[in-house]
Amino acid sequence: MSAQNDSLSAFLALLQDLHKEICDLEKKALDALTCAQDEKSYRTLMAERAQRIASLAEAGAELRPDLPEKMRLKAEAELALFSAGARQALNLGSVFYMSALLYPDDHKTGEADNLQKLITRLKRDAQ
Repeated sequence: MSAQNDSLSAFLALLQDLHKEICDLEKKALDALTCAQDEKSYRTLMAERAQRIASLAEAGAELRPDLPEKMRLKAEAELALFSAGARQALNLGSVFYMSALLYPDDHKTGEADNLQKLITRLKRDAQ
């Protein structure tokens, strides 16, 4: 297996792991709000989720140079957008904005979020 394939596999696995962490934080936050009616924990967990999203721009930076250029540029651009939105939500302190991160305007429950869509596109492009 080439270094490019190894880096691509590692990069995709990293994004999948980060996506799972982000989803887990969101679920914990929603559980805190709906089950425990604990708004403080909800806000704390949503801020942690936003911080995780804000860190996406740096995710896998050491692996990206080995990715195919078109794929690398696409991933870097989208991860930078996700991160910028999260930083803005954190700066504003807006839990509403934090809750909307990674979701398209027309998102329906059960549909993939934008990070999952990026991962799916990168996997498809790798084939």
